[in-house]
Amino acid sequence: MHTSDQFVNAMVYGPSVSKEVQLTVIYTSPSYAFHKHIWSKIGQVKPSLDVSCVIGGDFKAILSDEERVGGSIHTTRGSRLFRDFIFSYGLIDLGFKGPPFTWTRGNLHERLDCCLVNDQWMLNYGDVFVWHLDKLGFDHRPLLLRLSDDEDRRVNRPFHFISMCQDRNHFQEFLLSVWSHSSTLAVNLDMFRNLVGHWNFEGFEHIGQRK
Repeated sequence: MHTSDQFVNAMVYGPSVSKEVQLTVIYTSPSYAFHKHIWSKIGQVKPSLDVSCVIGGDFKAILSDEERVGGSIHTTRGSRLFRDFIFSYGLIDLGFKGPPFTWTRGNLHERLDCCLVNDQWMLNYGDVFVWHLDKLGFDHRPLLLRLSDDEDRRVNRPFHFISMCQDRNHFQEFLLSVWSHSSTLAVNLDMFRNLVGHWNFEGFEHIGQRK
């Protein structure tokens, strides 16, 4: 494992991966003075060509103008360095499913979070999907990297969490009762969505139907 003030790098093993994977989780500094140094630091822990590599997180940079709507129109220096980094190491953007932007401030919407992989990853885990999840109180949408997409993906109404629920008695107990540390984030979120409706009805008489 290698750690930095802007990323964590580790080798990952488990039943979901057939071979070892080098995982790098990014949280880049909002300050350009620190941001510009992250690319060379990540390059120092670059894996060998036969190791699958995935780099994901908050890059605070965009790959194209289509990943930005609103705000002042300009290309930041951080985005140029980001694109140079991807080109230099031959990385591939996995794309995404879900809402197009991962971060919002006022009328500015940007896709600052993504997952990048190398050629070896595509050879071993080509059938992968990145989902933009609900923010759930954060200013960024979490990313969910799935190694397959064979589960039922029926379209449901968007899930909206009402913040006043947090103030209701026994909410913490309810959340702990439905959240399992042995399950994945996706499974926990599905379970929470399914059960919170009943909890909401009992406590608020279905607040969504009130006028």
